[in-house]
This record gives sequence, C-alpha cells and structure tokens, in this order.
Amino acid sequence: QDLRQLRRALQEQGIDAEVRAPGGMPRTLSELRNVDLLCLSDVPATALTQEQMELVQTYVSGFGGGFLMLGGDRSFGLGGYYRTPVEEILPVRTDFERERESPSLAMVLVIDKSGSMGGQTIELAKEAARATAELLEERDRIGVIAFDSQSRWVCELHTATDREYVFDRISSLQAGGGTALGPALSAAYTGLELASAKLKHVIVLTDGHSTPAAFYDLVTAMRSSGITVSAVGVGSGADRALLENIAGWGSGRYYFTEDPLAIPQIFAKETMTASRSAIQELPFQPVPVQPHPVLDGIDWAEAPFLLGYVITRPKPTGEILLVTER
Repeated sequence: QDLRQLRRALQEQGIDAEVRAPGGMPRTLSELRNVDLLCLSDVPATALTQEQMELVQTYVSGFGGGFLMLGGDRSFGLGGYYRTPVEEILPVRTDFERERESPSLAMVLVIDKSGSMGGQTIELAKEAARATAELLEERDRIGVIAFDSQSRWVCELHTATDREYVFDRISSLQAGGGTALGPALSAAYTGLELASAKLKHVIVLTDGHSTPAAFYDLVTAMRSSGITVSAVGVGSGADRALLENIAGWGSGRYYFTEDPLAIPQIFAKETMTASRSAIQELPFQPVPVQPHPVLDGIDWAEAPFLLGYVITRPKPTGEILLVTER
C-alpha cells in the first residue's frame, strides 16, 4: 500500500514509476539502463542474487544510474547488505558501533561440515562466520560448533573482538562425515546456559537430513532458558521441514536458499537482527543539518514525527542532510 501511494505521488509530478516484487528485479544491464532510478524498498539482500547485486553496482558506478534504498526492517544491515556490492554504492556503511546501553550478545554458530558441504559451500560458511565476528562488539562473545557424525567446538565462546584468534579457529573447518545435528545443538545449549550475556542466540547451518534426535524437547528447553535459535537450509538436500520447526520452536528465523553464495548475507542479517540494536522504533523528528534542494519547501516545525529508523554510519563521501537527536 505504501508503495502504491508513493507511485501515485510520483506520477502526479510527471514521473513514471513502476512497482515490482523483488523477483521482478532486472537481471540484465540493458534492462536496468532503461530506467533512471532503481529503488529498493525494504528488500533484503537475501532476496537478490550475487549477480543482481553486482549488476546494480555496475549500473551506478559504471553508468551513473540512480539508486535509492528505503529503510525498513529488511534494509541496510538488517537486510544483510554488509560487505555486498550494494553496500559499496551506498553513502553509508551498514555496520556501526552499538550504543553502550544495548544488551550484550553471545552467539553460537552450529555449522554442518558433513561431506556434502565440501568445496564452495564450506568456504562460504567460513566467510559467513568471519563476517558474524566482524559485526559483533567488544562485550559480545562468539562460538562455533562444527558437526558431522560427531560434534566439536571449533571455537569455544570467545570475545568477538579477538578476531585473529576467532578467524584462525574458523579457518580450520574441513568438510567430511555424516550429519548429526542433535549433539551439536545440545553442546550449544550447554555453552550458552553458562554465558552471562543478556541475549543468547544460535544459528544452525546445514544442507542435509540429520540423524533423529529429540529436537522439540531440546529446542524448547533452550528457548525456556532464554536462548533463541534460527536455522538456515542450503540446497535441495536440506531437511526444510525440520529446520523450519527448529526456528519456530526457538523463536528464531528460518531461511532456505539454493545458492550457497547467499550464506554470508543470511548470517549478516541474522547477526544484526539478533543484536536488537540496528533499528530504533521510537517516534522522532528528523533534524536538517545542511541545506539541500531535496529538502526545499519542507516546514520542519510542522513536519510529522517519523516512527523509527535503521541505524547506519556515514562514509566520508556521503552527504548527511538529516540526523536524529541522538
């Protein structure tokens, strides 16, 4: 409904605007060059392919195409745009320093390293784990459990800012073996129960069917202890029904992708969402800090309050026109 109103407002100004679902995003440069401005309105990076994001980057950087990202709980960092080609053309970075009063986070990544995860998939899982560590703060902790037929702590809960140590431990992941998720989830539960963080979260990544376990009992016990669980399935071999159930029982989020290239964006989105710090949903009035034609004619004394914003931080080349009182 909001986009229909925006389209109507643009058309009243003589601007032809076409609204498409994320699946209608242009897939060729020739199609994209037929428009003057591409606007992504609350579209997460996980809804786009790597090729589409690279296409947008080329359209803007190589051909001067216009680009606009509208905020929402699936945009910027919450949309998983950290370290993507789209972030490179934004005037802001999607990572940021969390405010001191924001709660600490302890996160455990439970990563399938069975034989089917070999090659590109396990390497992208490592990249995703590294990106997760980069997005965490000094008071946060990260742990990584790898599982095949057995499970083991690749990196026990450790301060996230000791990145060399965390990266070194993550790089040791090698694929091979079967798929037994139950013991790995149980280990994550035990590790997080003892953690002192305010927020506790688990991300499960797998491309297969696990050997049977009492998943409902385990995940509901985790949730009762304040631990949330999200699940990511990769490829046609993933047990989508089980993973969706785990995310539901764990009050987390469920993702499925056929494309392993989407794994880093999913993990970035999850990390920002789990930290509960990337979005402020309190009414505020934006404050203009420099004049600009796009702001001409706005009576700021009469302007309505906005109901929230997604936190970002500016790049040196970005022009900042509006800020919040914070």
